[in-house]
Order: sequence, then C-alpha cells, then structure tokens
Amino acid sequence: VARLLLKYSVPATLGLVANALYNIVDRLFIGRYIGSDALGAVSLTYPLTVFVIAVGSLVGVGGASQLSRFLGEGRRREAQRAVGSAVTTITLISALITACGMLCLDGLVKALGASARLAPHTRVYTSIILWGLPFNLLGFSLNYLIRAEGSPRWAMGTMFIGAGMNVFLDWLFIVHFPMGVKGAALGTALAQLAAFLWVALFYFGRRGRLKISAPTLNPDGDIVREMLLIGASPFLMELF
Repeated sequence: VARLLLKYSVPATLGLVANALYNIVDRLFIGRYIGSDALGAVSLTYPLTVFVIAVGSLVGVGGASQLSRFLGEGRRREAQRAVGSAVTTITLISALITACGMLCLDGLVKALGASARLAPHTRVYTSIILWGLPFNLLGFSLNYLIRAEGSPRWAMGTMFIGAGMNVFLDWLFIVHFPMGVKGAALGTALAQLAAFLWVALFYFGRRGRLKISAPTLNPDGDIVREMLLIGASPFLMELF
C-alpha cells in the first residue's frame, strides 16, 4: 500500500507543480513583454479557467471512480463503456460551452469584469481560449481516467507537456513573433491541444488496457447519470 501511495501521489504532485508553474510563467511573459494592461486583461479570465477545472472534474472524477470499480471487479466491458461515455459527455459539454461563449462573447467579457480599457484585450484572449476549450477539457478530464487505469506517470506527462509547450509557444509568439495578447492565447490553446494529443496517444496507441472505439462512444445513460452524480461534489467545490 505504501509503494502504491508513492507511485500515484508523486507523479500527481509533480504534475500539479508543473501546471502551477505554467500559469506563473505564462503571466511573466505577458507582464514583461506585452504590458500591464494585457496582464490585467488575461487575469480577468481566471474565473473561466476555474470553471473549466470544475467541469473537467465533474466528468473526470466521476468517470475515474467508475473505471476503478469496474476494473477492480473484472468488468472490462463496463469499464470500456465508462471511458467511451466520458469522452462523449465531455465532448458535448465542451462544444456547448464554446458555442454559448462565442455567441455571448461580449456579455461574457463584461461579466468577467473587464473595463472599457481592458475589454479589447480580454475579448481577444477569451475568443481564442474558447476555441481551444474542447481540447483542454478532454485532456483534463481523461487524465483522471488514465490515472485510474493505473498509469500515473503517463497522466503526469500530460501536465508536463502542456506546461512545457506553453512556455515554448509563449516565447515564440510573444518574444520572437510579437503577437501580443493573441500570441499568448494562441500559445495556451496550442499547448492544450498538445496535451490532448498525448492523452489520445494513450488510448489510440494501445498504451493502456482500454481503448476508445466507435461502439464505446455511444453513451450509456446509467453510466453517465452515476458519473455526473459522483462528480457533482468536486464540481461544486471548484465552482464555489
């Protein structure tokens, strides 16, 4: 038990540290090379980041709980359906959030608290981040399932790849190609895409015990209902 605790906790801790550093470095680049207005505008989008974490926890924590129990009971078929149901559920939710965000972009920017001076920067940053949101949510929530399947190091790699790519792309788009706030947002969105591809490689590259296929993507109503009920607690905690 002690060895298992270390096996799972150390990669998770290192991954969270990498994720925290990625947010800090992101703002260092923006503050140093773009300016205080841009830094203020990007900081206003933090509630959107927390909301994404909450939604990712809703599906990720609920799905991971089901997956652990199904695999522990030797119910591989149900475990496969849990993974597919989680993928379909988070895809539909993220598509809905992106669509609503883009349709109500000006209202969202205002709700985030942007002043007339900061609103243009906030609008540009938010619009690009919304397009990358489905990849962000898929990568974040499925990372829980990868850990539940017994691959904590691969799950840690998701966070390191996202953080590393974001630092490199920030340097490329902000310092080398001075693209301003647009470059910062583009760097973040592409880093989230890279993290998602790493997660996809786990399932489509036969790295794990389960794989995603067309039949498994048909959501099971009972599995989805239980998944959301279990994930409701971390979702509400993050939201509040």
